[in-house]
Amino acid sequence: IKERVTGAQAAMRMMPLRWRGSRPHYGYMPAPLEGGGWTLVPDPDAVKLIERMIRELMGGKTASQVAAGLNADGVLSPRDYWAEKKNRKLGGKTGGAKGEATTRERFTWGPSIVKRVLTSPALIGWKMHKGSPVRDSTGAPVMATNEPILTRAEYDAVCALFEERSVEN
Repeated sequence: IKERVTGAQAAMRMMPLRWRGSRPHYGYMPAPLEGGGWTLVPDPDAVKLIERMIRELMGGKTASQVAAGLNADGVLSPRDYWAEKKNRKLGGKTGGAKGEATTRERFTWGPSIVKRVLTSPALIGWKMHKGSPVRDSTGAPVMATNEPILTRAEYDAVCALFEERSVEN
């Protein structure tokens, strides 16, 4: 059974526009695909928030300042946003020291979450698996949606902003 399920998941990863399930990248929501199955489309509420974060970063704010503003405004973190969409309880357990777990009523935004949301190739419509783009047999990225949130130029500008602000060790 394990091999069959793993093989089916791998095959679905290679299918353009086909969403296999689980929590989608922040900014997208599932929608029925013509002919059966599911695809991803932009989530209007999350897209507004992504645009806000980009505007604030382009305006000179740091990722920490953006995260602090989101928390001050009571904006749900990506994990809690999905939980609310699925009518589930907010918060939950998170890792702590080895063998320990911390329970939170709500998860908050942090600079690493802001950066992860805004620099993921999922924003330009690419399918992702274990943090890397899924590629077809020719090496081209497999598309997860017909309606990417950002254009390639917009995405590159956001990534360049984070790159120029990074601290070299």
